[in-house]
Amino acid sequence: MGEKIIAFIDLYIKEHGYSPNFREIGEAVGVTSTSHVSYWIDKLVDAGRLTKEPHISRSVRVVG
Repeated sequence: MGEKIIAFIDLYIKEHGYSPNFREIGEAVGVTSTSHVSYWIDKLVDAGRLTKEPHISRSVRVVG
């Protein structure tokens, strides 16, 4: 799941110039719960694969 999320965020940013919201990420990877997406984003941030600014929407970025 983590690799799908990273790939989608990377592609989305390249196409739109900003990161997707959690609902868009969920739709792209087949997850209906935004809390589940949030869980995965936090897990990927903790692993150093993504960065995000707290309290700022659409701030998720792929590291590297």
